[in-house]
Amino acid sequence: MSIRVASIATLAGAGLLWASCTIKDEETTGGKPPGGGCLVNQACCVLAQKQGESDPTKGAKDCSGKDLGGQEWCGQAAELAKKALNAQEVEGECVLGLTPDTVTRVPIVWVNSTDESKVALFDSTSGEEILRVETWGNFPNRTAVAADGSVWITNRESYQYVHIGLDGKVLCASEYGTSQQPDDPKKVGYTRAAAIDADGYAWIGFNDTGEVVRVDPKETDGKVTLTDPVSSKTIEAPKCKEVGRVKLETTYPYGLAADDRGGIWVGILGAGTVAKIDARTQKVVGEYDLGQDPKVEAAEGCLSLYGMAIDMDANPWFANMGCGSVIKVDGQTGKVIGVYEAPEEQAMGTARAIGIDRNGHLWVADNSSQYVHEFKPDGTWVKRVDVSCPDKSSYGTLGIGSDIDGDMWTVLQYDGLVSKYKTDGTKVGCYPKAPKPELASPYTYSDLTGSTNSLVTSQLGRWRAVVEHGSALQWALVSYRATIPEGTSVCIRVRAAQDKSKLASASWTPPMCAGDKVGEYTVHNLVPDGKPLVEKSPYLEIELGLNSTDPKVTPVVANLSVAGLK
Repeated sequence: MSIRVASIATLAGAGLLWASCTIKDEETTGGKPPGGGCLVNQACCVLAQKQGESDPTKGAKDCSGKDLGGQEWCGQAAELAKKALNAQEVEGECVLGLTPDTVTRVPIVWVNSTDESKVALFDSTSGEEILRVETWGNFPNRTAVAADGSVWITNRESYQYVHIGLDGKVLCASEYGTSQQPDDPKKVGYTRAAAIDADGYAWIGFNDTGEVVRVDPKETDGKVTLTDPVSSKTIEAPKCKEVGRVKLETTYPYGLAADDRGGIWVGILGAGTVAKIDARTQKVVGEYDLGQDPKVEAAEGCLSLYGMAIDMDANPWFANMGCGSVIKVDGQTGKVIGVYEAPEEQAMGTARAIGIDRNGHLWVADNSSQYVHEFKPDGTWVKRVDVSCPDKSSYGTLGIGSDIDGDMWTVLQYDGLVSKYKTDGTKVGCYPKAPKPELASPYTYSDLTGSTNSLVTSQLGRWRAVVEHGSALQWALVSYRATIPEGTSVCIRVRAAQDKSKLASASWTPPMCAGDKVGEYTVHNLVPDGKPLVEKSPYLEIELGLNSTDPKVTPVVANLSVAGLK
């Protein structure tokens, strides 16, 4: 197969050139090939080292890489289908798309209107309130948004949980429990936590019994009768099917967060132990007393946990509410990596909720103010952002998350509003807009946008490959051909390591979704402004993500390739 890339364009600041050439082979063999083509892989054909000449063979000697996907995708078709990926032959080449009827993320925000026992659905693009419906229980508080836009809600004071679809209808619900937990182990406890695992199952935590249950997102198990505590209206709905139950020894769930490796982290209120569960084996991996960790002891020993989130490297973060800090924990060992604070002059008063943005940064809501704080994944404080609404006190920032466009949303509990702003701090708007009524004490502080699931946890539409090279390379370029219809996207991220065994613990780059166009190729520069995104190393892992908001439309990718410079 011969593919040509047209034109030569400078890769800004990286000391690299795009070059016109013909693919002949996978790796560089050196020397000048016949006909002036490159004896390299596709990405090296797109990339040539700047030598003061436009001859691609000059850079080809220093470039190496690998063609990925293609027939490998078609050979893995059955396995890829489990992740909602569709590999098929099209005009003699294997291309990758999403399987039919797959949605990987929906442009919505769910916010509990707690004091009226309802939940509101907003269009995250326009801010319009689409609907406001009953949650069929008292004091809705936690939310966990799935890839299809449906939401799991815990009704705290009813000892019950419910799964609601985008049309506002109940997909399933649990039975109601009581404060006097009966002996029947299937009864629902004090629902204070919710999350969705890497396989799409919901997890609900019971704060009173120290248990968590795994719930099937599609199957049901009979019927339940639901009663709206405000209107006393009743309906019959499918009963959620619980497919697992885990009893913790010393941890009482107050929050849950899922990583992309099958782990579920259990948060708490105040001090005590946090826990990690293997979602697939439904076994407790460990319970950890963060207050006994030397790094917490060094920070005056202050431990008062509340909200939690997972970063892109599968490490849990906790909002240390009464201590004005955030705590990052190693997702493998349970040891504290660091305790981080804002500068004294902009200190957090009540760090209550935490969420992640598309760049992998952590955002913390200071519930005693109108501010949210941004931290880098290494704990570096970035800035404080005022998310207040006009003519409002805007004290009481609570739930926080990133929408499908990368903008942030924060619940303003005491104003009955939700604030939208960009990651640079620019305010976009406050919702709902009149004449829609304000929310009634919106007590949402877990995942309200689906950002945890889409950015960290979900495996839908995700494909990974490890590239090995005999010596260290400065990984410089990813290229592919793609068709990307409106409402879809293609994103890549990479990580590198000196040792293959250390790839799993290496940090990912932020997702790169908008690449440059070079002829028919989309290219992502891994050395922007001359600053490498990953270290020079012999091992690189790449993740390709296909996303769609429409179940009938899919992006399509071909000829994925990566290149590096010696």
